[in-house]
Amino acid sequence: CDLIVRFWSRDEALMFFESGGLHQPRPLIISVSHMLPREELLLDKQLLKPGIRNLLPKVSGSIYLERQIRRLMPDVHLCGHTHIPVDEMLEGVRYIQWPLGNPKQQKPGNETHITSCGGFLCLFDGMRHGEVPHLWTPSHELRRV
Repeated sequence: CDLIVRFWSRDEALMFFESGGLHQPRPLIISVSHMLPREELLLDKQLLKPGIRNLLPKVSGSIYLERQIRRLMPDVHLCGHTHIPVDEMLEGVRYIQWPLGNPKQQKPGNETHITSCGGFLCLFDGMRHGEVPHLWTPSHELRRV
C-alpha cells in the first residue's frame, strides 16, 4: 500500500532511534499500529467466522510495518484492526491486541468476552517494575497467571 510506504519513510521516531538519539539504559519501548503487522498473529482460518474467513488474512500483515518493528525492536507492539485478542511473543517482540477495552465487546455473550479479564488492559505496572504477564497462550486461550 502506497500510504504505508509513505508513512514508513517519514517515521521520525524510528529515525531518532537509528541516529543514536537513545542512550543506555534502554527504556521500555512500546510501538503501536492500527494494522496487524504479521499474518501469523491471526487465528487459524477455520476458527474465523465464515464472513471474514477469506477477507481478514488479505488485510492483515504488512512487510513495511513489520520491517519497521524489526528495526525498532520494541518490547511490546500494540495493534488492532481484527478485534481478535492476541498476546504472543514472536522474535523477541510481544504483540498485543486487546479488543475487550471497548464496553460493547465486554458484554456477556460477545464472542471475545473473557469473564476473568474484562476491562482495560494494564500493560505496564510501575509499582511492580515491569510488564504485566501474558494473558493468552499462543492458541489464544486464556491462561491463568
